[in-house]
Amino acid sequence: MQKGGLLLSYLNPRFNSLSQRLYCELTERGHEVSVELDVHPDLMIEAVELYKPDIVVAPFLKSMIPEEVWKRCLTLILHPGPPGDRGPSAIDWAILKGISQWGVTLLEASPEYDAGDVWAWRTFPMKRARKLSIYRNEITEGAVECVLEALENLYSGRIRKKPQTQHEWNPYMEQNYRRIDWQRDSTQDVLKKVYASDSQPGALTLLGNDEYYLFNAYPEAELKGTPGRILAIRDEAICIATLDGAVWITHMRKREKGSIKLPAVRVLSSEVLKGVKEEPLKPWESVDSETYREVVYQEEHHVAYITFNFYNGAMSTEQCERLLEAVRYSKKKPVKAIVLLGQEDFFQTV
Repeated sequence: MQKGGLLLSYLNPRFNSLSQRLYCELTERGHEVSVELDVHPDLMIEAVELYKPDIVVAPFLKSMIPEEVWKRCLTLILHPGPPGDRGPSAIDWAILKGISQWGVTLLEASPEYDAGDVWAWRTFPMKRARKLSIYRNEITEGAVECVLEALENLYSGRIRKKPQTQHEWNPYMEQNYRRIDWQRDSTQDVLKKVYASDSQPGALTLLGNDEYYLFNAYPEAELKGTPGRILAIRDEAICIATLDGAVWITHMRKREKGSIKLPAVRVLSSEVLKGVKEEPLKPWESVDSETYREVVYQEEHHVAYITFNFYNGAMSTEQCERLLEAVRYSKKKPVKAIVLLGQEDFFQTV
């Protein structure tokens, strides 16, 4: 097999961030890559028959790969978990259980879910973050390394796949595991449930007389109150008291057909928010404890650093105005340069 002459075909329900990263990495190395969307088993089989790839790489799947595919050519699946982990909610369970070390595995397709021989794997320390952030960063980096390692082994004729000797099946995580009970859940419990459920399907909870899916949470160290009570509003986010503290929730979706995810104050009714005060925090104000801030202003060596972290990288008109306020503030200061710093997942888009 000559390097650069390898044909790969992607099986993927959508061309997501990991798929795009792998596509770029492989095409830059001279591989011919076909992107095939996993919308139906018959179409998957047809795509492989027409394209005739040397290898099929499945970076993200929601269904079983047909036997006609993996018996026809080598099919490698990226699973967001260490060797031995099996099941459709791998990252969700790792976050909810508070596992300190996690990983990503490149395994060969087999008749059973996630049970094939392992071609490569990587491990990494788990950070306290939303599952989508872990997917976009640690898992994506590990996945790319696994695929490149497997291809290099194929080129050199050193196939080092190993059978999985131990398996742990983790089922799909239902809402009864994600649901937040303000009377029983601590701040850390709430954070883990929201992180494990973001960006989908959200962590279900009851506020007032209605149920909502919660997204994007931040710990609050100072504000406290009766568990389940909304304590404050800041930049369209709400602060809710937990059993031992409070959390900020930036986005919500009402549990009803046709509802969409929006900033929390736009989802809740004026009746629910009646009497709740705004707790503003300017980007340049100094804070010693954990709390929610979208924009942070800092100065160092006559340089102004403005960090902005807007949910999923999208900037609303109001967020642009808050960012502009920080820029205008910096222009009044004796600084020689202004540096705009986006978050690790996105730089941001308007």
